[in-house]
Amino acid sequence: MGLQYIYLFIFLNRHVIRGSEKLLKRIYAIIPLILILGIGIGLSVNISADQGTIPAWIKNSAKWWADGQITDSDFIKSLQWLIDNKILVIPQSKDIQTSQQDSANNSDSSQAAIQKTKTVKVTGWRSSDYGDDNQYGHDQSDPTFWIVVAQKMSEKFPGSTPGGILVVGEIDGEPETATNSFLPFPKPSGTYPNVTFGSTDTLEPLLTAYDEAGLKVYLQVESADADVPMLMDLIMNKYKHHPSVIGFGVDVEWYHQKQYSDGRPLTDDEVTAWAKKVATYNPNYTLLVKHWDASYLSNARPSNVLFLTDSEQIGSLSSAINEYTAWVDHFGTSQVGFQIGYPSDMSWWSKLSDPASSMINPVIAARPNANIGAVFWVDFSVLKEFPDN
Repeated sequence: MGLQYIYLFIFLNRHVIRGSEKLLKRIYAIIPLILILGIGIGLSVNISADQGTIPAWIKNSAKWWADGQITDSDFIKSLQWLIDNKILVIPQSKDIQTSQQDSANNSDSSQAAIQKTKTVKVTGWRSSDYGDDNQYGHDQSDPTFWIVVAQKMSEKFPGSTPGGILVVGEIDGEPETATNSFLPFPKPSGTYPNVTFGSTDTLEPLLTAYDEAGLKVYLQVESADADVPMLMDLIMNKYKHHPSVIGFGVDVEWYHQKQYSDGRPLTDDEVTAWAKKVATYNPNYTLLVKHWDASYLSNARPSNVLFLTDSEQIGSLSSAINEYTAWVDHFGTSQVGFQIGYPSDMSWWSKLSDPASSMINPVIAARPNANIGAVFWVDFSVLKEFPDN
């Protein structure tokens, strides 16, 4: 039913107003308003947007179509996706006046629903010591830069707390051969199999800066063959006094990665035990487990676990929205998160005026009750989206 309006736009563009540039521009200008407000055609839109503004992810599609950058077919498909996922809601009515009234009522209800929507809890970045190995990457040594990035990300999601994932343990060696995890601080007394240590503590000054700036960070490891509870003890006992620390993370891609090319899938018992252990350092701490394949993160659902995807090579904005929405659906009421902005997807997200909002706001609109714990921009492309001025 909703496509009749979309085809009307196509018809006007291709037949009625061809050659009338001024009128054409006026029609283009009101297309987003028609989509958002349902002017005269009974459309209602359930979107998360500031009052009186149109989200960039709606504007972009209309603009690209208007400029001829996407085909009629692609434009129709993008709007049909919004309709199918009940972001564009088209009331069923036999009477236009009744439909318009329904639209006004639905708009009021939509605004009320938006006000009740849970915000993203923490927004910011993923930083690592090897981030600058990429063209637009940045290492983690400059906390001032990362504080600014976290604050800018938080502004995109009002109500969120600025923060990030700080990689504090990385594989020591080449992928598919490494068995050790490197921790960037001096070795304490004791024996720690499959763990190597640095000569100086590079993390303490970073966390002190994040404390002072009010950031909230997860301390994440690439464990290789090192025992995860042992790593948790080494790291959390050393840094739990920092108010910026809110939990411990495991990048499952590197869990026994020598034996398993994409990491070994976690068992229910492992996730349950790790979640209990992280709470022994602070009852408010969260365990973050990360992988692009949800099946690798077990079927356990402890309440203090955040399930985060770092999927890349997604291909398009619509594919990203679909994938992230499916991630929310898979984990139900559990806390979920998204690590976004990979260079392999730069060909499409770099064309968006606000990539982070364009990827995540449609998910929030489609799943207003989603328990989104985090949205983090990856360090590999951070300078492309957040230039260091």
